[in-house]
Formats: sequence, structure tokens, C-alpha cells
Amino acid sequence: MGIQKIANLAGVSKATVSRALNKPDMVSPDTVEKINNAMKQTGYLPKSRKTKKNQKNIGILIIGRDMFMEYSPARWRMLHGMQDALKQTGANLFIEQVPSNKPLPEHVNKSDVDGLIVLGNSSNSDILAKLESIPSVWVNSQGSNDKDNALARNQLVGQMAAQHLVSRGHKNLAFFKVFTKHTALEMDGDFFEFTAMRSGCNVTVFQGQESFPENDSIHSWQQLQKTVEETMRDICEFTPRITGLFVPVGQVVVMCYQKLQKLGVKPGKDIEIVGCGCENAMLASLSPMPANISINTEIIGRRAVEQLLWRIANPKESATVNITVMPTINENDSKKPI
Repeated sequence: MGIQKIANLAGVSKATVSRALNKPDMVSPDTVEKINNAMKQTGYLPKSRKTKKNQKNIGILIIGRDMFMEYSPARWRMLHGMQDALKQTGANLFIEQVPSNKPLPEHVNKSDVDGLIVLGNSSNSDILAKLESIPSVWVNSQGSNDKDNALARNQLVGQMAAQHLVSRGHKNLAFFKVFTKHTALEMDGDFFEFTAMRSGCNVTVFQGQESFPENDSIHSWQQLQKTVEETMRDICEFTPRITGLFVPVGQVVVMCYQKLQKLGVKPGKDIEIVGCGCENAMLASLSPMPANISINTEIIGRRAVEQLLWRIANPKESATVNITVMPTINENDSKKPI
């Protein structure tokens, strides 16, 4: 089907397309250019262009557009891990982003793609049905239940944050659920609350906004800033006084520092923050630097590739494989007495 569409767009026969792919010196330069333009237009990646017999065509499929994640360093670290791991195998790589309510492009099919790593989530039955026949690994806790997954162990993220604050002597804690309809953040909060309460602490959950809009407007970021400012004010006015706060979104930790200082509250002195997903560039701008939990997304990306290659090589294995990567914590300046 892929070659026929290329032929139609280029205005030539399928045989001409085949000759252009395999023996381009036998086709006129103008025709080759038309065929190449048609392939670019459709995103078609011909297997005949593989340089090695066992070279794979692997796609990273991003379903839906999460603008907040597009700006997340963690997302780019994950993609870097995937690209680096695939480069070592010599695989061909393409990245495709599709709206969650639209069908997959025609070139994303079993004939042209050996395997997919899927980010995002979708209830679109057409997308899920098409992916059913393609070996894939989902990098999302909301992925398909019968497909392999590579995930962060989110229950440990909340647990580690609570344990850190408890070890620092805090009794009145808070969790800032930045996006209320986010599965991973919900899990972070549940385990944070459970661990802290089991240690005899009081825990209050402060709700943020529902989600981050699927557009890159200044208004979206202004709304998030407003949400953070209102939440920090609520935390500062809460009784009994909250002295330990877990903020599970790296970019928002920086905003929390700014808003707390604006309210006359000193982070690291009046209230101690534990972040998650803060990059070094973010931490360097904060004083004192908060403890930060890393979910090690680059390792998740690498492990997703390894599992996908295994799945491709073992198509008859029916058992679903779930890979979890342990988070790590860096205490930074929080080692010092508060």
C-alpha cells in the first residue's frame, strides 16, 4: 500500500518506484526527485534502503500533544536515551507525533515498521487496533495492558519524598498535586501520603489545575503561574503551619520558590521542599538547592529500546513484560540543618 501511494503521488508506476529505490541509476533524475518528494510527503521509509540485512525500522510514536512535557528536560533525556540505544544497533529511526483523536499515518504499519516505542495515551480504538499488529513498548502507565511497558517506579517517588522530609524532623507535610488528571502524579501523592501518615505526620493535599492545555500560548503559562501562586498562598496560610512540601514537577519547583519568596516565606528555612525531575540548570538557580528525586528517564528510554528489540526477536512470546526503573534522590543543600 505504501509504494502504491508513492507511485500515485509521483505520477509513475509501482515498477518505477521499485527501480528508483533499488537501482536509481536506471531512472531519470527528475523521476527520482518526484519519488523522493512523494516519500518525504508521506513519511514513507522503504525497507529496501536498509544498509544491513538485519537493520530495523523503529519508530518513536508520540500520541497527543502535551505541551508541558514538550518543555520537560525529562522527556528529552528519555528521547536521547532511546536514540543513543538505537544508534548502537544501526537501526533506522523516525519520530512521529499524532493527535490522540486522529488516525495513524499510513506509513506506520506492520509492513514498513519493525517496532514502535509509544509515548502518550489514547482511547482511540482505530489507533489501538492498528498498533495491535506492531511489536511495541509503551512508556506510559496509561498504555495498553497487553503490551510491554517501561516505566518509572512512581510509588517509590512519593515514598522517598516522604521519608526524606520525615528524616528531617517535619511533622506537618503537604503534597502539591500540580495537575489533577495525571496518573503518575496521583500515584506520587498516594504513596507520599501513605508513607508520611504511617510515620505519624499530618499530610494535606493541595490540588492544582486539571491539566496543561495542548497549546503553546503565553496564557497557558500565565495560568500555571497563577495556579502556583494561589496554591503557595494557601499553603502559607494553612494551620497547623506546613514545614515540608513535596512538589513532583521539576519546572514548578522553580515557580514555587519564586512565589514563596514573594509572600515573604524563605524556602529551605521556613519551609523545606522536595522536588522531582529538576534538572541541574533549574537547581543551580535555587538557594538553598532542594532535595531532588530523579526518575532516570534516560535509563527508561534505553531499557524501552532493549525490550522492543527483544519483543521483535521473540514475537511468539505471549507474556507481557513490565520494566520498572528505580528513582534516585540527591539531597543537595537539604543535608544542612534547617
